[in-house]
Amino acid sequence: MVIFFTGHRPPRLGGFDPANEIAAWSRAALTRAVARALATGDVTRWITGGALYTDQWAAQAVLDQGDGARLTVARPFPSQQNMWPPEVQDAYMLLLESVWDAGGDVLDVSQDPFTAEKMMLRDHWMVDQATCGIAVWDGGAGGTGHTIAYARKKSLPFYHINPQTRRCAWEKPPSVTSG
Repeated sequence: MVIFFTGHRPPRLGGFDPANEIAAWSRAALTRAVARALATGDVTRWITGGALYTDQWAAQAVLDQGDGARLTVARPFPSQQNMWPPEVQDAYMLLLESVWDAGGDVLDVSQDPFTAEKMMLRDHWMVDQATCGIAVWDGGAGGTGHTIAYARKKSLPFYHINPQTRRCAWEKPPSVTSG
């Protein structure tokens, strides 16, 4: 089982204070989902995009479970962090060092410079590698919504962590009907 992660950034998870109630609940639910998936013994690879909040929380949860050797951080391009505040960039670089130290990979899906299309290319690449996903998603439009739409198109199941309703559930792939 190859699991991709997708999810919201700070503005959709209560703001930039990671201790806010929405972010704290979402991170705890994500950590529990990683632990449950790992407990199945079926995970062969974890893939996260490395962006703020959900992606980095997912990477840290995998590292905390001692499974960093099977973790891939799929960056959209090498300078992804350059638009972030310096303290966030420093934490991100420490996270990447932890991934490397654990034997995991950091892969650049595209080369610099930034374009919005490269974010989508990274998301599609992650879904294309995966057999299922874990999503911190409020059900709305945006980058995470586009990633979920692509996963649904590919009939990939995903574990849906909804930070607005505080509910978690598996979404099974849609049934295919022949015509």
